[in-house]
Amino acid sequence: MVDGIVFDLDDTLIDSEMLIESIEYGLFTANGADISASERPGSEIFRSLSFPELFERFIGRDENLLKKLSSERSDRIAEEIPKIEFFPESIEVLKTLKNSGLKLSVGTGNSRSVFNLMDDQLHITDLVDAVVCRDDVKNGKPAPDTFLKALEEIKVAPVAAIVVGDSASDIEAGNAMHAKTVQIVRQAHADYQAKRGNAVLPGAFATTEMEGVTSKADYTIRNLRELLEEPFTSLFKV
Repeated sequence: MVDGIVFDLDDTLIDSEMLIESIEYGLFTANGADISASERPGSEIFRSLSFPELFERFIGRDENLLKKLSSERSDRIAEEIPKIEFFPESIEVLKTLKNSGLKLSVGTGNSRSVFNLMDDQLHITDLVDAVVCRDDVKNGKPAPDTFLKALEEIKVAPVAAIVVGDSASDIEAGNAMHAKTVQIVRQAHADYQAKRGNAVLPGAFATTEMEGVTSKADYTIRNLRELLEEPFTSLFKV
């Protein structure tokens, strides 16, 4: 049975991942990085590594430049925050699950400073019981540290939890701690972004289903509202 759910944030609850990754991609390429198509925004590399880890991969070790680009990144994200929004069903689903008595938390690869900017805009913390960020743990995803701490904060054991995320790193982290895993595959996400006038860079939106990783999750869904239906409702104790 399930006592709590931990959610990834970007591209799971809110539509922000490509915006942030595009900002980071622009900063790297403007400073001489030659990034292959397979490692551009939308790839598992961008989804699973923190900004300092991406910097070291694409630029190298340069503490002064890292500090400069980190500051520029925060400024750019702050400018773009008004464009970030919840997916249409997210608020309804979170409220319904929380009102049912389930404990909810978020485990995100964003830094606390970036999350706080998002929270000021979207009031994410009003909808869940706890939020854990990349700098709250030693190892980011796909290590399970982020989700483990997110469950610790709501006092739910991994074996009594569901992890919901969109990327292979989310599912790998959830499986590593023996939680039930749910992968949300938003195949229409590229079209959704295009309709909003957002550029889709080459190599983006190669869905996890196409990459053959959805089989690593216990369940695959296309919309968060499916969490309010069977087989999930029968897993909840409340």
